[in-house]
Amino acid sequence: MSIDIDDTPAVAKKEKKGKQKKSKPSEQHRELIDWIVSRRLGEWDEEAGRLNTHTAALLEAVEALGLKGDFKTIATGKELPGDRNCYCYPKPGGAWLVVRHGKKGTVVKEADTWWQSQDGYTVCLLNKAEQKGDAIGAIVALAHRSYRFFHFEDEAYVEVERRGHPEVLMVGEDTFRRLLRILVTKHLKIVALNEWLKNAIDQLAAHALEEAPEYPVFVRLAEHDGKVYLDLCDRDRTVIEVDAVGWRVCANPPVRFFRTKTMLPLKMPVKGGTIADLKPFFSIEEDDLLLLIGVLVGFLNPDGPYPVLQLIGGDGRGKTFFALLILLLLDSTKVVGCAPPAKVEDLMLAAKQRRILFFDNLSDIVKWLSDALCRLSTGGAIERRTLYRNSETSAFVAKRPIIVTGIRDVIEAPDLVSRTIKIDLPKIENRGREKDLLKAFEEARPKILGWLLDGVSSALKRQRDIKIDDLPRLADFCVWATAAEPGLGLEQGGIVAAYREARKAAVSELLSGGFAQAVLTLADRGFDGSGKELMDALRKQGTGTPGKDGTGTEDSAFVKELKGRGFRGTDDEIKEYVGRLRDLVSTLEAQGVSIRFRRGKGRKLITIKKT
Repeated sequence: MSIDIDDTPAVAKKEKKGKQKKSKPSEQHRELIDWIVSRRLGEWDEEAGRLNTHTAALLEAVEALGLKGDFKTIATGKELPGDRNCYCYPKPGGAWLVVRHGKKGTVVKEADTWWQSQDGYTVCLLNKAEQKGDAIGAIVALAHRSYRFFHFEDEAYVEVERRGHPEVLMVGEDTFRRLLRILVTKHLKIVALNEWLKNAIDQLAAHALEEAPEYPVFVRLAEHDGKVYLDLCDRDRTVIEVDAVGWRVCANPPVRFFRTKTMLPLKMPVKGGTIADLKPFFSIEEDDLLLLIGVLVGFLNPDGPYPVLQLIGGDGRGKTFFALLILLLLDSTKVVGCAPPAKVEDLMLAAKQRRILFFDNLSDIVKWLSDALCRLSTGGAIERRTLYRNSETSAFVAKRPIIVTGIRDVIEAPDLVSRTIKIDLPKIENRGREKDLLKAFEEARPKILGWLLDGVSSALKRQRDIKIDDLPRLADFCVWATAAEPGLGLEQGGIVAAYREARKAAVSELLSGGFAQAVLTLADRGFDGSGKELMDALRKQGTGTPGKDGTGTEDSAFVKELKGRGFRGTDDEIKEYVGRLRDLVSTLEAQGVSIRFRRGKGRKLITIKKT
């Protein structure tokens, strides 16, 4: 389908023989000419083939003659009948091309039914039925001929050829709107109204979501047919393919990558890197270095799960800079470090825009965010209500690597603790200029990335043969990291050994809290009762140490905590501590404590005892 209306003024068009191209007015055209001329609202120039009149006069004629279409003008015609502001050129079917007076290339302010022609005039159509629909239909048809549409996870996508390379865009984003506008101007010889483009894009998005096929879309990293693909996001759209044999540049990757405006290119990897290329930039203890290497190669596993990397340290420990180096290696971006999201929609958007989520300098993590980070770490759906729709929800299912930094340990929920690798950064001695360090890191980046890809290749080759006794939490991460060690030149089992020690330290830290210690003490003699009765029992526990006045016993750490926060035993407070007990169930069970939640005699009861 194509637009059959030529929007270029007849005076500016020439036939091959040099004669002006003009349409002979039909009887229908003569009706408007006679109406205008008889009222001295304009003049018909037979030689030029045009009617010189005013848009306000045309608006009167539309109503008087019952002309078709939607004609509008903001001009009032105060000087009528002598005023003139437009030329009208006859077109087939009784239509007219209306051209506002003005120099070529000058945009004349008019109503929304007007547009800028290819030759730079402000124009519209008169007495043309459903002229917008014709244009919109032509734009949609042209887009279908030029692009390929598909969908993934309730998002409409389009494949385009841009700057000599294939590219995947969201149908609703500004980049596709610009490309579509250029395409329309080039092939349909019109400058489309914003309203036309909006309606056309809405139609194309509906087609992509309801009729087009579904294909997976990846951000930075993908898996296909047992191979890993890493998008460098450079101008040449370079993609690295990794398999059990090694890695190489892939000219035609079988996966679709989505790139955002904030993504920056990674360095082209090179062969020959070793751990010695990494060490100068991450001055941490040997066990922590092994954990970091496990995290880096784990972040390159497209299937996950991913440990949450938490970098802890006071001022001057280089937490943000440490995280920046990781991003430069694996997911370079313009957005380095974000505040925690205020709502689930913000977290979903961040996960769609970036491969690695980095939340910098956190002082607290609220419960809903802690739960959402757990799901992102190991894979799970994050659900929200669809905007403007009360009864519909949208779910985002993904796994994402996560980095969190803070002066103190803000990850306290046991479920998130069990997914977290914590590295306490030492004080930086002999601090140099970050600019100089970044310059040196830029030179080392290609070798470090190539070395990590060697590890990925080894993991692909060996992961099915890896056997680890008594696998800890994030078992798939442990298997992947262990399988990668030969390719990285590391001793077999070193990463998992360091991970086990880190897990023991994390569990010990969880159990050192006043509440956990109080539950452990209570378990020695056993408990069975309601949440309120549990809190009463915990509050009565002392330490066994005589009080300062020589009577009774000193308050336990938990009782001191309750007094410090002004605990009054309200239903909400009791509910909060029962929730904390539920969070600790797995950790306490590993210490030989059985915790059971049940109903009895119309009440919710809790049983705690040693096993």
